Amino acid sequence: TLSAALKPQPRALTGNSLDKRLSGASFAELSEQLRQSGASGVLVSDVAEGSRAANSGLQAGDVVVAGSMGESTDLASFRAAFDTPPRQLVLRIQRGRRGGNLLME
Repeated sequence: TLSAALKPQPRALTGNSLDKRLSGASFAELSEQLRQSGASGVLVSDVAEGSRAANSGLQAGDVVVAGSMGESTDLASFRAAFDTPPRQLVLRIQRGRRGGNLLME
């Protein structure tokens, strides 16, 4: 017989656990309400004042939809994208009704 066990996926990640250029940021899954409205990506749940992430322009409430490491539809794909850290880290974000790119340094 074959048996399999699913590992529970984390509901939040710290930026430092992904890439040092994201230090000071925390990421979480989008709410079900946002997903039902058609949004996809990863929510920036918090950014520490004075951190590398804050100095690069990342703000709490931003939604990361893609980046130099590829598209991110959820927390699992976002984490997997950092298995091989990109040389240059650019995040495509949605901030309210506006979108843009942030170079993370």
